Amino acid sequence: MGHGQLCPPPRGGDYTQGCSDADSYAFITMSHDAITILIPVKDDKRVIACVESIDVPCKVLLVANGSTPEFISWLERSVRNRKRKEEDCVIVETPKTGLGHAYNLGIDRCRTEYVLLMDSDCTFSPGCINTLLNALSEAALSKGFVRFLYSDPLSKTVAKLRHHTTSSFVNAYSPPLAFSKTVVRHYLNFFFHEELAWSEDFDFNLRVQKANLKIAYRPEAVVFHPPISLFEDLRSASNYGFGYGIGVCSGIYPTPMKKSVKGQISRNWDIFKEVRIKNGFFPACYSLFWSHFYRRGYARATRHQK
Repeated sequence: MGHGQLCPPPRGGDYTQGCSDADSYAFITMSHDAITILIPVKDDKRVIACVESIDVPCKVLLVANGSTPEFISWLERSVRNRKRKEEDCVIVETPKTGLGHAYNLGIDRCRTEYVLLMDSDCTFSPGCINTLLNALSEAALSKGFVRFLYSDPLSKTVAKLRHHTTSSFVNAYSPPLAFSKTVVRHYLNFFFHEELAWSEDFDFNLRVQKANLKIAYRPEAVVFHPPISLFEDLRSASNYGFGYGIGVCSGIYPTPMKKSVKGQISRNWDIFKEVRIKNGFFPACYSLFWSHFYRRGYARATRHQK
């Protein structure tokens, strides 16, 4: 789950108002045979729990990106021995790492019109897949809700901030995100920037917005994310900042981050107020630390590109 930067949810817009051309696309009612669930995985053994949570007889494509031979052997055995075998599960291997590459490879190998992007460490709630599939009868993309679980006060603070930045507004982040390959390819020309490590779905979301593609938001289509420790989340913040910095240096993102102290303070204060109102004081304070690590990752990327 990679995202570009910490920011308040947009005011006055939910990205669901599609343009006339996009809305005129002739959608049809889909069966389970029309969609493939795409799950990139490198070395996460929780992927089997993810596959086990699939409750419809559809196609599943696991993209083992940068995995060791030992992990791939384990994955093949685990897929064969899984409890639920209703779905058609296929493993595709690639030596190259990165979610953008894994997504693009998986989408290319899919033989269905619709694809549902999922993370290996998450699980589907009952009915989630059906809900997202049915929503594609009215929009080019359908988006569910990520419920971040927690096990202690610190992971609860992390969960609240994650809900605020990834799940409290309509977006095209993954997971869970389903879409029509034909429509998205037509309007965006391509799917994911492979050089954008850790921010590939942030860029995808921006391009979906720019194309004014309609997103059918279904908050009842829930996927569960396991608890995230403070260390893991701050490491992710640095990685997201690094990914955004790569995008700026490459000309993919046109707007560099503000360098002035005044600009940073103003932005952080806006974020603090937004988070405090919706999620409380402690998540708001934590957002300041998160932003600091994000900026450190951004600075690391700009130095790396020089």
